[in-house]
Order: sequence, then structure tokens, then C-alpha cells
Amino acid sequence: MWFEGLHLSNWRQFDEVSIRFHPRLTILTGANGSGKTTILKLLGYHLEHWNNRHFYRLPRRLEFIRQSQRKTPPLEATLEVIGTVIYGRQVSETGQLPESEIQFPDVDGAAVQYDVTFPTRAAIPGVFIPSHRPPFEYAPVDSVPPRVSAEEELYNAYVKDLVLRFRHQARVNSPSFRLKEALLSMVAFGFGNEFHLAGSFRQALFEGFQSRLRRLLEP
Repeated sequence: MWFEGLHLSNWRQFDEVSIRFHPRLTILTGANGSGKTTILKLLGYHLEHWNNRHFYRLPRRLEFIRQSQRKTPPLEATLEVIGTVIYGRQVSETGQLPESEIQFPDVDGAAVQYDVTFPTRAAIPGVFIPSHRPPFEYAPVDSVPPRVSAEEELYNAYVKDLVLRFRHQARVNSPSFRLKEALLSMVAFGFGNEFHLAGSFRQALFEGFQSRLRRLLEP
């Protein structure tokens, strides 16, 4: 596992919280504003494809309460330790340090947004998908590619569109458009007819997709 645990103290919504992550899946539940996204964003800082790195200042009253509870006044230090992230075995195996402090900057000034810092942050492969996803957009496939890409090429193209879309760096089609385009190409050119030969790897890709879909969408 990549993340083993997280501890926060006297920061944003939390007085004190410690979480131990399950090796396979951890589900966070809670009311709106309870801190679920706060935790996810702290983990998101470690991912390769992650661009939403800002925290916004809390409402003035809560920010004042938090400032009054700090053990170290902001004037004496520009950074305050507000927690620790503990990494899992997969991080240790890469030679990186097993944990990192989470440091919080002085936001007493006029800054509306700020970043937290991790002095020994581990680099973890992954894509951060925000909980508030953009709405689905229908995009017709105007042309079907005559060449079916290999499985790894299709995956890389899908992830690239996903990353660009969530980084808002370019106007790209939704990742589902890339998926539709590939499936149509597999159907049109994978099974063969009197005009062209069947392609075994194209058939295998399409049938593998169907098999996974059946497992996910069981009747």
C-alpha cells in the first residue's frame, strides 16, 4: 500500500484526527464541510497528476479560533507542523522516507489561498479525480479510426485526456469520447467481413472489455 496513515492536529475542520488506511480500500463518509475533501487533497499532493494544490482560507471566525489555539504564534515561525502522513510499504521499497510532516504557512495576511508543504514528500503514481466531477458532455464520434491501437496506447491516451481535463490546461474531449472511439474501431475492424480480415488482438480487446463490464454491471 502507498499510504498507511494520516494524523492532523488543530487545523481547518479538525481538532484532532488520526486515520489508518486499509491496504485495499478506505471509504470516507461525513456531512458536507466535515473535512473529507481536506484529507483527500492532502493525499493528492503526493500524486504525479495533480494540479489542484491550493487551500482557501476558512471563514474568519473559525480562522481566528484556530490561530488562538496554535502552540507557536505565527509571528515566531513562518511554518507550523499540523500533522504527519505515514507512507506504506510500497513507498519504503523505493528508498523514500517512511513519513513526512505536514507544514502549514502563516496565512494571517491578505492571501486568499495557500499551499501546505511536505519536507520529505513521497512521489506516488496516480491520478487525483476531484469529488466534484464536471458534468458528462455528449460528443459524437464523427470518424472511426481504421487502426486499432494496442492496449497500452489506448490506456495512455485515456489517462492523458483525463489529466488534461482535470488540470484545465486544454479543451479536450471527455475521456469517455476516447473510449467510444476505440470501441467502435474494434467492432468495425476487429471481427472481419468479406472486405477485410479479422484482427485477433482487436477481438480480444473488445471481448475483454465486455467481460469486465459484465462483472461491474451484474444483473
